[in-house]
Amino acid sequence: MPTTNCPSAVLHLVAAMSAFDNEGRLCWHNHAARSLFGGCHPLEQVVAADRDRLKQLVSEPAGRPSRPFEFLLNGVQRIWLEGVATRVSESSASAGCVVQWWDVTAMFGQVECFRRSFGMFEHVRDAIIATDLSGVVTYWNPGAERLFGWKASEMIGRPYIDRIPEEGKAEVLAHLASRAEGTSFEGQFLDWRKDGSRVWIDARVGRYLDTAGNPAGLVGISHDITERKQAEEELFQSRARLKSILDAIPDAVFLVAETGIVSEVFSSRPQILVRPPQELGGARMEELAPPNVLESVQPVLQRVATNLRPESVTVEGDFEGEHRHFDLLVAPDTPSGWIVVVTEITARVQAETKLERRMQQAQKLESLGLLAGGIAHDFNNLLTGILGFADLARDGTPPELPASRHLSEIETSARRAAELCRQLLAYAGRGKFISQPVALSDVVAEMYELLSAVISKRARFELQLASNLPAIEVDPSQMRQVVMNLITNASDAVDATGGEVFLRTGQCEIDNLVEVGTFVSGEATPGNYVFLEVRDTGCGMTPEVAALVFDPFYSTKPSGRGLGLAAVIGIVRAHRGMIRLASHPGQGSCFTVYMPASRLSADALTPRPPAARSNRRRGEILAIDDEPALRLLIRTGLESAGFKTVVAANGQAGLALVDAPKQRFDAAIIDLTLPDVRGQDLIEQIKSRQAELPVVVISGYSEEDLGNWYQRFSNTTFLQKPFTVPELIASLRLVLGR
Repeated sequence: MPTTNCPSAVLHLVAAMSAFDNEGRLCWHNHAARSLFGGCHPLEQVVAADRDRLKQLVSEPAGRPSRPFEFLLNGVQRIWLEGVATRVSESSASAGCVVQWWDVTAMFGQVECFRRSFGMFEHVRDAIIATDLSGVVTYWNPGAERLFGWKASEMIGRPYIDRIPEEGKAEVLAHLASRAEGTSFEGQFLDWRKDGSRVWIDARVGRYLDTAGNPAGLVGISHDITERKQAEEELFQSRARLKSILDAIPDAVFLVAETGIVSEVFSSRPQILVRPPQELGGARMEELAPPNVLESVQPVLQRVATNLRPESVTVEGDFEGEHRHFDLLVAPDTPSGWIVVVTEITARVQAETKLERRMQQAQKLESLGLLAGGIAHDFNNLLTGILGFADLARDGTPPELPASRHLSEIETSARRAAELCRQLLAYAGRGKFISQPVALSDVVAEMYELLSAVISKRARFELQLASNLPAIEVDPSQMRQVVMNLITNASDAVDATGGEVFLRTGQCEIDNLVEVGTFVSGEATPGNYVFLEVRDTGCGMTPEVAALVFDPFYSTKPSGRGLGLAAVIGIVRAHRGMIRLASHPGQGSCFTVYMPASRLSADALTPRPPAARSNRRRGEILAIDDEPALRLLIRTGLESAGFKTVVAANGQAGLALVDAPKQRFDAAIIDLTLPDVRGQDLIEQIKSRQAELPVVVISGYSEEDLGNWYQRFSNTTFLQKPFTVPELIASLRLVLGR
């Protein structure tokens, strides 16, 4: 039977529908009815017992028949269909009807078979129970005995409701009443066992008819689904627990389908998401991430889908107008799709960038310090010759001659150059420091008159000195240089427009867990500190200027004034201190120097006794230095003082002289920077040969930079370049007199 006459509105309905004319002839089937009957008239496949009832239904539509129709499709498949006929038109000459079919085989078919033969139910594992219309049990199969615990002999002939506890009878009676009215029931619910325990069942209940086709009672089939329900509950709890875990972690978890659509989102921190969570479900990845991020993520998704192994990728981009950084862990989600775990690392990246800039600044300062120290060392070698020979020449020149005055000027210029070298060494952290316990407030108070003199007349100078501060172990002269340089810098900042300069001292505890500020030198290590703060209300600095203010070759002043702040940072670094700088354009600057508080009192300083002079005879001296001018200066100066001097240009030559037969030196002068051997190693070798040989160690670096290692040797002292011949002779007499 073709379907071309079937209205398009019902052609594809799930419900099976057939149309008949007023003579009972078939007009059309929709697709669902055609799948049941093929192209045949239903009368051709209905069983003989129901054929007359079906003819009456299609010729005289009268609503729903009292019971379903039994069909034998294709001669083999037995099904039961309920049919409801609706007249098409009362006035039309070709009045007919449309019958809608419902397949009730699952319910009525079993009931009909039960009506025909109870015996086959004995082998069914499910519980099958039948009652009459009054609710008295008429059949109770072995499956019911196993499921509910009552024997058939205990239940047959008794009202079904008797086995139900009082609290459940109302619910069961309502179900039974609805069955008596002719409606079927199926569903899942908790039932009772004989021992009082509960059992989940999947039940299907319906009417069965007697041989005359009249309602005879109810029959129900119950299947035990307790294990399935428990598994479902465990699965539900597992999913709830998993969701709680996902909601608790600080990351965001996305479930992404292979189509690129976000199917689910878990996040305990909505701020990590680019949009509110409710807006992300169903969104495409293209809507959530900028193109550059997708270009990085797409290859990872493809590899994970192919290799079925997790991969990580770091991305950055502009999300909702904000530049952000994320770590993505992509894992396969079977059967298709991905699990994407998103961790925002914007704060970490910013902190690492800040730390990297600080490290670069520290490395730059360290590199400049090494450069400055190297220059100062080499320059000291040259100045030693200039200063020494100028001193020797002036001693041999009558004061009244112009040459004597010229030599004095050469000596003065050389000493100024030596002072510049000391500033370079201070910047490099290699200055000559004599540390002792010092009261910082006392050092500043002693400088008040000097500080007042260097402060600009346009500035108002104010001191706030704390009393009873712990001592700090510093070189007082170097600390005075720090104070002077900071005050000079502050004075220059307010010189143009006027302003105020404040200097204060105090004590503080620094906790490395607390944000103290930006330290441009040293780390904010925890401990007790004494601080010196110099603050001005001048022009302030931009971040670019502040980043360069401690460089030795950078200055905002129209003319150079020495190393200034570069020397300050070197001195502070050498004393294990820290500097913090805070400055903003138009708001002035504040330099704070932190020095570790000492456990010693400032009164613990013990004056060093003056070096003992010796009248010991002059002797033969070995001088080892790689600078020809210094070798000549040392020989000339010592021989003029009555010492016989033998010189060597390197360490091996010096050792050869020490090992020469019948050679015995009274003292040695050894430069620590030699081309062929370390000065420290050379001294150890010489001392291994002559342990009591007096030695004067000379170097362009400071005593502190050497680490005082030489003090473990007897009769050994240190003299820093540049020096004069009298200073060299004094050091030599010091070791010879011991």
